[in-house]
Amino acid sequence: MDNRTDPDLGGYYARDTHRGGYGDDYARERKSGDRIRDEICARLAEYPEIDASAIDVDVVDGAVMLAGSVNSSLQKQIALDLALACEGVSDVRNQLQVTDREVPIGKASE
Repeated sequence: MDNRTDPDLGGYYARDTHRGGYGDDYARERKSGDRIRDEICARLAEYPEIDASAIDVDVVDGAVMLAGSVNSSLQKQIALDLALACEGVSDVRNQLQVTDREVPIGKASE
């Protein structure tokens, strides 16, 4: 397949004529907020212990806002880590609320 038309590479990319190859314009191409949002939502959905439908993801200029609720602080951290790992994300504001209180280790049913 011709790299210039490979759908995984974002289509025909710009030729950097002063260097004789591909690069500058293509490298500067940024993922759209919708693509970033879709990728984060897909990654959240891969974790069965997280209810991805309870998490709202908003992306503006690479900055991500996570809102909604999760059942534990671990799930909140996983959601943050998944968002940070997505290409094109410049910042994440984690506004997720933990709805179920976690029982500290050693304090189970006293």
